[in-house]
Amino acid sequence: MKNGADNKDDWTRVVVAGNIDHQNSQEFSEELLNRINCGERRLLLDLGRCEFISSSGLGAIAAALMVARSRGGDMEILNACANVRNLFKTTKLNTIIRITKSPE
Repeated sequence: MKNGADNKDDWTRVVVAGNIDHQNSQEFSEELLNRINCGERRLLLDLGRCEFISSSGLGAIAAALMVARSRGGDMEILNACANVRNLFKTTKLNTIIRITKSPE
């Protein structure tokens, strides 16, 4: 998994290139939390190149969302494939995090 980022308005788009699994979820979590701790509290996770997220990856996303919101920020999911969207629906995470096709 490789990540990149760019900024638009007061949102930071984090592009996830690759799957988020047990092997890299800790690194992914640290990156998200580091961004939030450095003031990037509104994150757009672009999952257009991610086909699988493990339970530990979902945990990393949920934890970062909670920290961001506790500091006045937010998080949205962009460009998730059908498998990832279904995972968010199955786990009901789609009820607490917005999932869109592209930035608005």
